[in-house]
Amino acid sequence: PPEFNFQAENRMTQMIGQYHNQIELVLANNDDMALGAIDAYEKLNITETTCPVFFGIDGTSGGLQAVKEGKMAGTVYNDKEGQAGAMARLAAALVTGEGLEEQYGEELSRFDAYEEDVTVVPFPCPAVTPRADGFYWRLPQLGERRKVGHDANALLPDWADLPALLAHLPDTEAPGLFDEAARRARAAHEAGQYVLIHHWSLMYERIWSFRGMQNLLLDYYDFPEEVHALHRAVAETENRLLLRAIREVQPDGYMISDDLGGQKSLMMSPAMFRAFIKPYYQQIWGIARAHDIDVWLHTCGNVADIIGDLIECGLSVLHPIQKHTMDWRETARQWKGKVAFLVGMDVQDTLINASPEAVRREVRLMRDTFDSPAGGFLYAAGNGIVAGTPLENIKAFLEECRAYGNA
Repeated sequence: PPEFNFQAENRMTQMIGQYHNQIELVLANNDDMALGAIDAYEKLNITETTCPVFFGIDGTSGGLQAVKEGKMAGTVYNDKEGQAGAMARLAAALVTGEGLEEQYGEELSRFDAYEEDVTVVPFPCPAVTPRADGFYWRLPQLGERRKVGHDANALLPDWADLPALLAHLPDTEAPGLFDEAARRARAAHEAGQYVLIHHWSLMYERIWSFRGMQNLLLDYYDFPEEVHALHRAVAETENRLLLRAIREVQPDGYMISDDLGGQKSLMMSPAMFRAFIKPYYQQIWGIARAHDIDVWLHTCGNVADIIGDLIECGLSVLHPIQKHTMDWRETARQWKGKVAFLVGMDVQDTLINASPEAVRREVRLMRDTFDSPAGGFLYAAGNGIVAGTPLENIKAFLEECRAYGNA
């Protein structure tokens, strides 16, 4: 897309000014960005003898032409449709346990004996296409969208469309938004259950769904005021919806998601999180805590660097403390007693591949690591038990959760 080319050209120009002729190789995340980097050198009239070697990814027509002309050393074809489909299927399976019911059917009914004491009710999110009741984001209707991964399919690809979105925010007083949630919450409270109102994608995930993840990570540097304006609009809408939910649903807890971490670290620097996301968490979560409502956050990946910030914002429960990305013992040592842990069983390896006894050992390790006499520990199955998990392992997991430490 043109915006990749433009942003890459700007960034490359900045780097040339900083490093001059010391840059020897440019590996771009796609062909458009590689072409933007080349444009930066050409506009500065830097000769080919001092230019670095350029590589792109995607094998686009523009990239291939640049290779033929000798401007780019190479481009790698990226089967983005196949990769996007595979990632979407994997993500759905991890979140919802997709495929487990198809695999086992009625056999899963044996686990109905494990009672539930929490009822999760829906928190409505504005639509991205027009609705008669006005409960939608005023986004450009782009027609057929490109066949790319979810993180690259921007709903607001051009900042020129931001004023229209800001001029008319979603109508949070549209009739009936919380009717179903309120009905289910009343029944749950009558049964003595804890009511958790929930939706996915709060700030970071919501904003990159508008801009595309790669765009947004560049926007933090190139368009900070526009990013803040979009954050303010999302926070204002969420605040109004949360206050309405408190009036109509009377929840005990409020659970949202923002996957802020990668396998090794945050997706942005802690400084960027504190500048662009933390202030809006403080606003929204402050409303919940002022009404004695617990704040639950699902955030995958390694978020160790900002747990203290999340607690300052009002976090009550953190999920999932993802195995293989975060140090369980160090996390517990630093933060036990300051936040509750909804700890996720390792559904990617242990639960699906290990023996039932190894599953039981993992359950015991989870509680031994995170529990305390004051409480603050809950079990979870990662993001969901996935297809292919042996029934005996599911049974071992649930039995040990109920039995260990409760005798």
